[in-house]
This record gives sequence, C-alpha cells and structure tokens, in this order.
Amino acid sequence: MDRESDVRGEVVIARLHALVRAGYRPDVGVERTKGAVTFKHPRKAAEVTLWGDGRVVDGAPSFIANDSNQTVIEASDTTGFERFIADSPSPIAVRKVGSSLLETVILAAAAWAILIGAVYSFWRLSQFVLGAVIQAVTSG
Repeated sequence: MDRESDVRGEVVIARLHALVRAGYRPDVGVERTKGAVTFKHPRKAAEVTLWGDGRVVDGAPSFIANDSNQTVIEASDTTGFERFIADSPSPIAVRKVGSSLLETVILAAAAWAILIGAVYSFWRLSQFVLGAVIQAVTSG
C-alpha cells in the first residue's frame, strides 16, 4: 500500500469514529451508494455519507457547501469537518446508549409489572376464597 492510501484510510477511520461519537449511526445492510457508508442521526433528518476517499457529504445545506443543496467536506478540509461535527445536534442520551438497551429495559419493566400484577391478583383471589370458606364454615 502506498502512503497516500494509508493517509486516506486514516482520515476515513478518524471521520467514522467522529461521526459515531457525534451520534450518527451507520445505515448498513442497504448499499445505496457503492464505495460509501450512509449515516443517520436521531435528531437530524438529513443523511450523511462518508466516501472511501474521506469526503463527507451531508444532504442539508450549510456554511461549508458551495451553492449546492449539500454540504461537501473534502478529505483535506479538517477544519470544516470539525465544525460540521461541532454543529451536529447532540444525540438524545437514551439513543446514544442504544435502542437495544432501551428495549431491554422496557421489556424487563413490563415483565415485572405483569409478574407483580399476577401475584397481587392471586393474593386477592385467595383472600376472597379463604374469606368465603371461613364465612361458610362459621355460619354453618
């Protein structure tokens, strides 16, 4: 591998990490753009695409873009990328942890609620039955 490819790979990996730290999640499994990875953010509608050469393209216009409807940050534009990351909305705390953890917590809470409800219902039913049996024995 030549030095230029090494540097480009370092830029791509560094940008990938920076995007994930900023709350972006890769939209993998659907290859809409060959040679690139598309990212989605929980608080941002526009998608971001990271190309194999280190270029980042955002679907929303910004101060970095020329006159197009997209923000295009070249691999050599470190300052522009840092500004882009700094201007990204902070992810919601729960979304940053991950939806799978949130789903697990919700399912565990629901399971506990059902268990507690079943135990309480059984206890109340047994009180009713025991009360009816005691009343029948004492009155008869």
